[in-house]
Amino acid sequence: MMQAENIINWLASPEGIRLANLASAMPDDSLLQLTQLRQRTSIDRANAILDQLNLRRRARYRFPSANSMYFTASGLNQATVPAIARYHGSLLRDCQLVLDAGCGIGADLREIAAFCPVIAVDTSVDTLACARLNTRGYAAHGVRFVCADLTTLSMEALTRGGVDGLFCDPGRRQEAAGITHRVRSAELSSPPLSWLLSAVERFPQILFKLSPAIPDDELRQLGGLVQFVSFGGQCREALSLPKRSPTDYTAVRVADDGSSEELTVIHGSHVGAGQTGEWLYEPDPAAIRAHLVDTLAVLSQTHRLVDGLAYLTGDALVKNSWLTPYRVIEPVPCDVRYLRAWQKRSDRRISVVKTRGATPTPEEMIAKLRDPAVHGAKQAVLFLARDHTGVTAVLCEPAS
Repeated sequence: MMQAENIINWLASPEGIRLANLASAMPDDSLLQLTQLRQRTSIDRANAILDQLNLRRRARYRFPSANSMYFTASGLNQATVPAIARYHGSLLRDCQLVLDAGCGIGADLREIAAFCPVIAVDTSVDTLACARLNTRGYAAHGVRFVCADLTTLSMEALTRGGVDGLFCDPGRRQEAAGITHRVRSAELSSPPLSWLLSAVERFPQILFKLSPAIPDDELRQLGGLVQFVSFGGQCREALSLPKRSPTDYTAVRVADDGSSEELTVIHGSHVGAGQTGEWLYEPDPAAIRAHLVDTLAVLSQTHRLVDGLAYLTGDALVKNSWLTPYRVIEPVPCDVRYLRAWQKRSDRRISVVKTRGATPTPEEMIAKLRDPAVHGAKQAVLFLARDHTGVTAVLCEPAS
């Protein structure tokens, strides 16, 4: 069997590209494609082509240029979307030489290298091969690729060599008994939290891309500033900048072009619950994770629907990019029979359920409310929020 780096480089050769194009033009039938490819090349190369085409199909929702990129399965799982990668690059733009510690397939690398030279390190030969191919035409300032275990590198030698910036996106997947799962603790990532802490004092500028699910106590060990990054309506990552002035958490919304908007805390803001108003607001997930719901309540002159939970409510329609507004139809009992009757009475379908602190799950609730007798085109959103007094349920419709 060919080595992984050779097979990746072969895929990028004229023969590999020609056969990949041939397979792409065939009907979507893997057996037919494999049979046709086997008449023209080896089984290893035929399988590699089909694997790569499958990875590219999976990558299209994330990378507009996926059809000309090269992937590994693990590299694609962790690859940063281009807009956020551009934001990462902008944070390191003043560096003279950056160490990309665990570059993967090069999604962040090619954006960082647009601003400054980079030393790209990874333990995997095949992901390095992908990174080398994926940075062609992007790395305006040059990239040096090194296959090595990060934890064995001499940070002193790197700083003597001119490295003044460190970017690290630790691996967050582990395999046990043949099953791959995500890890939530930074100490279980690769490299672990202990390595990240040891690197903090070595480099003038540092950017760690971490899971937003990492516990607060681990994030605070790194010091400095932590930004929770939102893109496409999801909280995608926690960015640790240990060399920035310590402050409370901030939230950052990244647009498709890589531009960003930051939300910072209003100190002393604490907002309790009140009556359901004419509007209900769902804060951006990054603002929720950054503990900035009270700040948003002050800025929007709203209050919480339920103490301690993220939904906000008020009587005025507020335009705030951090809040998604819903017009309140009516507060209702959290009772399946009542809600099914309401659907028939109003000829509206409850098509979306959003919950905080409440059970059942949205999927379970939708299944319980499904009623073939309801044909109404108008839809409703059911919000459920549980506190110590029980479940508050509110029916809404999206703001037009």
